[in-house]
Amino acid sequence: MRLRTVEGARHAAPPNLVHMLTEDDVRRLLSLRTENRNLDYKRTCNWSTATNDEKCEIVKDILAMSNTQDGGQLIFGVEDETFEPAGMSDAEFQSFDPTRLNDFLRRFTDPPLACGVYKFTFDGRRCAVIEVPEFSEVPIICKADANSAIEPRRLILKRGGMYVRTDRPSSELVSSVEEMRDLVGRASRKKREELLRSIRDLLAGNDAVQQDEAQPAYDAELEETDGFFTEVLPADFNNHAHWKVVVHPGTYAEHRVPTHQQLGELLRRSSVALRGWDFPHTDRDNASNFAQGRQSSTAFMHHVEAYRAYLSGLFCWRSAFWENETFRGQNVLSFIGIIFQLTEFLEFFKRYYLALTDVIDIRGAITLMNVRGLTLASMRADVDLFGAYTSRENIIELPIRFSMAEIETDAEVIARRLAKRVFAIFNWDNIQDNGINLWQQKLLTRTY
Repeated sequence: MRLRTVEGARHAAPPNLVHMLTEDDVRRLLSLRTENRNLDYKRTCNWSTATNDEKCEIVKDILAMSNTQDGGQLIFGVEDETFEPAGMSDAEFQSFDPTRLNDFLRRFTDPPLACGVYKFTFDGRRCAVIEVPEFSEVPIICKADANSAIEPRRLILKRGGMYVRTDRPSSELVSSVEEMRDLVGRASRKKREELLRSIRDLLAGNDAVQQDEAQPAYDAELEETDGFFTEVLPADFNNHAHWKVVVHPGTYAEHRVPTHQQLGELLRRSSVALRGWDFPHTDRDNASNFAQGRQSSTAFMHHVEAYRAYLSGLFCWRSAFWENETFRGQNVLSFIGIIFQLTEFLEFFKRYYLALTDVIDIRGAITLMNVRGLTLASMRADVDLFGAYTSRENIIELPIRFSMAEIETDAEVIARRLAKRVFAIFNWDNIQDNGINLWQQKLLTRTY
């Protein structure tokens, strides 16, 4: 399915959102054909003629996604049951005006919330996307009641209520201690990170991590992973360019995560869903427990990947590059994709290992395999590198050896540093930190 952006009506967003979802992003979201905490399909809506009830139901979904880790998207123009693209009428399509939608939304959100609105046409069918950002400092609270006009006793929105997305998935009021703790915990981490960044700016230097004495124990677990990856990944996988990630705490504890159930929940809570496809991705059909942890493998469109997560804290992941193809006559690798992926890695490490309270530091490596001869490109018509940057090395290894204090306060900085090391091997020496940071912020705010 090929998407074509509608000129002149393709995107409108709050002032702080300066870019847009791409055709590939929307194609990927549509191809998932399943709803989750971060994604909701809707048949259609005409915002101009919609009843107050209909608008408030959408506001409830937006409120819930804003309080869900990484936010999410609502896509209009998709069949509810089959998840097949059905399209919208011209009137429905044109009715999605960001100003009117956000003005209505602000009647119910405290602090005020604003969403991006995107419009696309594909195969003659139209769809609209509402991009919902995760709260920036504190959870979003509903500040006004909304009773149904059809059933006056039914409360669609509850004043003082905090909504979240559930695993079903649906949008519901926070109803459990666990959900409230998760919300409060994420808000506290955001505040703490802001404070620690301020302290970091005032102080120089970090304590060096102690020499790793746990590696032999992790090596014994690592020996098993090669067999797993050989079994679940394509036979020629190792002959192609791909990512290889191995990371673990600096100390070893065989049952650092006590149970398989807790490990699965930790993976779910820590996953990063900023591009419509989460990292790490847990496959519905090919995920299972094994004696020492949890594993998953996926082969879906251009997503070919697998991971093993051990109760000890060891995490191993391999994946084909998403954006690695022939582009303008060259074998290329997306420099934007590298920035995005490294940023997602560090965000996952932060969420995952900060939840393990005994972890002081993490070790390992992020490796780009079989990249000799690949040339960096943007893979976007609106961005050009104005130069050919090609790797003469086949393997680029990025050592991971950071304290959790560094990860908590400097995850984005570390990701930028790693990206610059990668680009140096591709002979792109003059890229600036602010250029990498620009793309990081586009990813983190879903404005790419």
